[in-house]
Order: sequence, then C-alpha cells, then structure tokens
Amino acid sequence: MALKKSTTAPTPKKKAVPVKKAVKPAVTPKPAAEVVKKETAIVSSPFWNIWDAGKQYKVRVSVPGLGKNNIQIHVNGNHLTISSEKEKERKKETKNYLVREYVSASWSKTIALPQKVNEKDVKISYKDGVLKIGLTKV
Repeated sequence: MALKKSTTAPTPKKKAVPVKKAVKPAVTPKPAAEVVKKETAIVSSPFWNIWDAGKQYKVRVSVPGLGKNNIQIHVNGNHLTISSEKEKERKKETKNYLVREYVSASWSKTIALPQKVNEKDVKISYKDGVLKIGLTKV
C-alpha cells in the first residue's frame, strides 16, 4: 500500500500584527466668548413660566438688561401680550471725528390663556430682571 502525497500546498500561518492606537481628531480651540457688558445685554425673546394658581394665572419672565420703562403689558380678554423695545446711543468724540453707535432691539410674545382674565385686576412687579404678573380669572 502506497501513501499518496497531497497536491495542495500547505496554508501559511498568519503573522500577528500589533493593533495601532486610534488617532484622535485634531481639536481646534474655540474662540473666547465675547464679553457682553451688562447694560448692553438685551433679551431677544425671553422664556416665560405661566401656571394656574387657582383663582389667578401667574406669569414669570426673565428679562435681564431691561428697565421698567422698556416693558409693555397688554391684557385683552384671555390674551396676554408682553413686549419690549430698547434703544441705546453711545457717543465718542475726538479731535477730528465723531462716532455714534446705536443699539436697538424689540420683541413681543402673546399667549391665549384658557380663561378670560379681569383686565382691571392685573398685578405687576419687576425686580432684579424678573417680571412677575398676576392675572385674576373672571
């Protein structure tokens, strides 16, 4: 009995290759945030919190950088509208020229409340950039 030789070539063993470390993407530094002075910070459209407190609706609006004279509140039936407009002018004079800078911003928000409110019984307070409104239900 004769042994037959295999005609297929033996398969070569695979060599172990070390794993390369993952390359981190290049990080570009973010530019420093622009510093905004408190007196020029104007809210573009503030968020508000409104809730039902039984006999009245209560509203809180954060409006930093605005004064009492810049805020208007209108109540009509069950609609509440809060709006603001602010303008500011800065002058810088030197020997040969005059530079004037104007800043103007306005916003308005309206909501339809579930019930009509008494337009004559609206309680409003404003302190430290927070506007508080109490609207008595009809």
